[in-house]
Amino acid sequence: MRLPWKIKRAVQIIVSNYVFIKNCLKNIRRHQTKEKSINVLFYCRYEGNSGGSIAVAAIAKILSNFACTFFYTRPSNNLNKLYTSSIFTTNLSAKYDWVICDDTTTAEEIQTLREKTNSKILVTCHCLLDSCHGRPPIEMRKTLDAADIVHFVDRCQQDSFQLEGNKFFVIPNVIDKIEKTVSTTNVGCVGDLDQPRKNLGRIIDIFELTNASKLHLWRVSTKFENNKIKPHYEWEQNKSNIYNTFDVLIFPSHSETFGLVVAEALSAGIPCVISDIPAFTQYRECEAVYTIQNNDNLGASEAVNNFLENKRKYTDSAIQFWKKNYSPSIVESMWRDILLHSNKAS
Repeated sequence: MRLPWKIKRAVQIIVSNYVFIKNCLKNIRRHQTKEKSINVLFYCRYEGNSGGSIAVAAIAKILSNFACTFFYTRPSNNLNKLYTSSIFTTNLSAKYDWVICDDTTTAEEIQTLREKTNSKILVTCHCLLDSCHGRPPIEMRKTLDAADIVHFVDRCQQDSFQLEGNKFFVIPNVIDKIEKTVSTTNVGCVGDLDQPRKNLGRIIDIFELTNASKLHLWRVSTKFENNKIKPHYEWEQNKSNIYNTFDVLIFPSHSETFGLVVAEALSAGIPCVISDIPAFTQYRECEAVYTIQNNDNLGASEAVNNFLENKRKYTDSAIQFWKKNYSPSIVESMWRDILLHSNKAS
């Protein structure tokens, strides 16, 4: 049963307040722990659920391993539940080595943060110039110009924004290992599939050409007469429950900045059939990934069938590719190099 929106929102606020209070109480004890080399504040203006907000929270989690990490928040912030107990909640009264802002922060807010905290400002950007979370491109450009340095998650963003060479660095999103324990003959896709750019119609077209038993769609609002198509109307917090429902990801998106779900699927050992877009260039060297060429749905369906029939062959390739490129230890080492080196140089 789907809960009414007002009830769902009330539950979200209660959960956010609970996590906020719990973390504040833990902060009292954590202030007695050993100091770390640098202090980092996360300032996230956007409080909704998105791949970007999840990615920023994941960055905060790995930074807390080597930096004293803070999160500027309020009790009703929907993101409170994403920030782990190793991260302090705080206000803007202290001085930090770095303030890390999301890409919805305005240039004016960045200047205010710089004055209040006397800190270097890093903007973590999870969009392209032609898809700026509803912001006008000129405003996004002002945000990036106001930052001391900009973090991109993929090289295609630099191709889009064309910043000066010393103004940006590229570190991919960090992906925790997703444990997959169920084998199926199903295919699936994950994301806000109501968005036109996710190309839902083509996902279905490819599925109907395959030997797959069912198509699982996480998340979509559409109802389907075809009983082989299983829509999921709500997000599932436990990602294993999502990726246990299918064994091949079909993701022919028109536009992505990174493609978080592709990396997540690979971490679970799931091979992927994806579109030929700039953000997905990073996955081409993976044996467990097939890139659709020239709108060839038949070729895509044959790749799906091959992956389903030979899944054991591709599982290890998928996991090894994730481990080499997106695992927490790899991504944390990249962030250490950037933040600790820059802090010593300043």
